[in-house]
Amino acid sequence: MIPVKEAVARAVEFARNMLDPSPGDLPLEEVELGKIGPNDVWLIALRGAGTIICTKLRQEYFKH
Repeated sequence: MIPVKEAVARAVEFARNMLDPSPGDLPLEEVELGKIGPNDVWLIALRGAGTIICTKLRQEYFKH
């Protein structure tokens, strides 16, 4: 499992690349440890992205 700092940095980068126009600031709101299937994962919430956009980002992320 990657360190939490790296996971947050990847989440911010991913959000900025997916959103058009790219949002300026995406402050960290919450980090939790969770599971997806058998895998431990970081569940990261960034403030300012909104629920609909966060849902879209999550769907796009898990396609890759």
